Amino acid sequence: ITSIICCSMAHLASDLLPESFDVIVDGTGLTLGLIAAALSRTGRSVLHLDRCVYYGELWATLLHKDFEEWLSEHISGKGAEDVPVGPIPELEGKKALVIHDTPKSVCNVVDFIPNNPQVVPKEDLDTSKTAPQETVQSPAQVVQSPAQTVQSPDQPDSQASAEQEGDKSPDVPSKITGGDKGDSEGARQETPGGAPARRTWQSVVDKRWFNYDLMPKPLYCRGDMINSLTETNIGRYLEFRAINKLFTRTGDKIEQVPCSREDVFNSKAISMVEKRRLMKFLTFCVDFEKHPEEYQAQESIPYTEYLHLKGHSPNLVRYIAHTIAMSDDRTTTIEGLRSTQLFIRSLGRFGNAPFLFPIYGSGELPQSFCRFSAVWGGVYCLKRYVQAIVLEGDKLVGVVCSSGQKISCKAVVTSAKNLRTTVDFHGSLKTKRISRAIFITDGPLESTDGVMTVVTIPPLSLGSNQSRPLHLLQLDPLSSCTVAGTYMIHVTMESALNTAHDDLHVVAKTFFNIEGHNECNKGGPNLLRAIYFNVDTVRVDQSQFSTLDLPKDLRLVSDPDDSVSYEAAMKEAKEVFHQLCPGESFLPATPSPEDIVYDDTPSPDQPAEGGIPKLSPAVGESPPNPNGESPPNPPTMQPGGGESPPVVQPADVTSFQPTELLENAGDGHHGDITGGASPT
Repeated sequence: ITSIICCSMAHLASDLLPESFDVIVDGTGLTLGLIAAALSRTGRSVLHLDRCVYYGELWATLLHKDFEEWLSEHISGKGAEDVPVGPIPELEGKKALVIHDTPKSVCNVVDFIPNNPQVVPKEDLDTSKTAPQETVQSPAQVVQSPAQTVQSPDQPDSQASAEQEGDKSPDVPSKITGGDKGDSEGARQETPGGAPARRTWQSVVDKRWFNYDLMPKPLYCRGDMINSLTETNIGRYLEFRAINKLFTRTGDKIEQVPCSREDVFNSKAISMVEKRRLMKFLTFCVDFEKHPEEYQAQESIPYTEYLHLKGHSPNLVRYIAHTIAMSDDRTTTIEGLRSTQLFIRSLGRFGNAPFLFPIYGSGELPQSFCRFSAVWGGVYCLKRYVQAIVLEGDKLVGVVCSSGQKISCKAVVTSAKNLRTTVDFHGSLKTKRISRAIFITDGPLESTDGVMTVVTIPPLSLGSNQSRPLHLLQLDPLSSCTVAGTYMIHVTMESALNTAHDDLHVVAKTFFNIEGHNECNKGGPNLLRAIYFNVDTVRVDQSQFSTLDLPKDLRLVSDPDDSVSYEAAMKEAKEVFHQLCPGESFLPATPSPEDIVYDDTPSPDQPAEGGIPKLSPAVGESPPNPNGESPPNPPTMQPGGGESPPVVQPADVTSFQPTELLENAGDGHHGDITGGASPT
């Protein structure tokens, strides 16, 4: 109700927000969105601000038009987060911790489009006459309205609102679709004369249907993120695709990663002795906590070293550490064992492989938690941010937002990078530069069967500069992130050289045919477009936060990292929430309508004619409806629209115990590693 009332406010730059909140959250990234959702769920009043014009910050997914503007702004050095700042008002004896200009997170942006002819007969192809051109777009000449919008729970997705007309009804449940083969029709067209047509970026139609993830990640099927989505019913706002196949690069070939015992024993990448050792080790990892004598003495050493100590061959160490645990040489033994355990337990829940991916991009996740917060009373306002934190002595009492308005509050949660130039963190902040690349091609990576998948590239496979494993996320047209006949391939790694182009152009030369380049994979799919950029991230150690000279109720969170999963973001969100709300449940399960007991006794806070929903204290209160009915499902956030593939409800999927078939490893029985029925 609060958010619906507030949606009529703050339509102009001079409009004022409510003057008091329990908590103000500055930024709509995934970690901050999780915290805002959990705080709203406890009944606290939450104001959620963001300096950008879209939700998600570095976790966002941008439509094609928005992404082109984002590119232009960062190439020009302006940055989408530049917002006019109002004056700081008189604080009546209080002091202000001013947040200075936040350093730009994105840099070294390169937009590369090979100069391919649209149709070139086979006999006329001469790559020596063509050269690649690097396109640098001019700043977008867009005059933006100064309107400041506060989103209602019916429409928190500002960038998708224009695309949702004619979309599905609001009551569409969450959906998990099978990992069918992507639509590659039109990827290799022919000219009327029979010669192959070279598709170019200029020839791609309907570019408006592209969705670009800034920092994409797949979801483990039994990770904390999926558990929160299902328990709170936030998953109703989303649709997913199952990633049913994983691949890795062995030598100069891409091979499928076995995700069932049948796949393991049919694999030619490892010997029969290694297969039996692998199955035995995976069985141990399922419940390794029950055997502390096997790992406690080596908890802090690198996982790869631990695997060598256990007698595994170098081939098996590479396979377990990089392909299954998705780790690197800095991963400790305990971290590697937990990652391996999570991988195994996630198998067989929604498909062969352990991952899901949100349709329309991973930026749907922060939006879904923001929507959940709005449903529970959170107030949202874009293009505004915290300009200064108001202190009375050492106590935090409010903020001054970028419009100059003073708002009182009891706590503030923001990104650590916002105070990086203001506060001395005494070395407790860790900075990291991440290299990102987005490749758009006219076909899938070789040997990947044209499906949405994750491809692991072990260290040094692409040269001496590749000191860390690479993970390629290939999205097909059924992901609704790319159009028919094209594929979008995301690459993320910790930066080793000066720029993302220096780090990741070797990936393009290894896997794609680049028109005008001799040093490339002539047999691979044609590269239509490549975008390179670096992201400077900050990570804060929550365990050392109490040692910093900061107000008690100011909490800082980290930027997205280069890991494969969302587990780090979930862990940090829980830590910050429990610091603010000790003893309370983080995102407790949403009660079903039959769990609500209506009392006919009038309440002093509510008219007598409408019953009061009574919930257990552990669950919290549900927003009441005048008719005593459960709240309606908010509309799904679908920027693309269109028909959806066949779906399966998460509630219909049986949970399997991973040990059922692993206990019989090597007995000739073929089945899923995790047991259970065939994949959905």
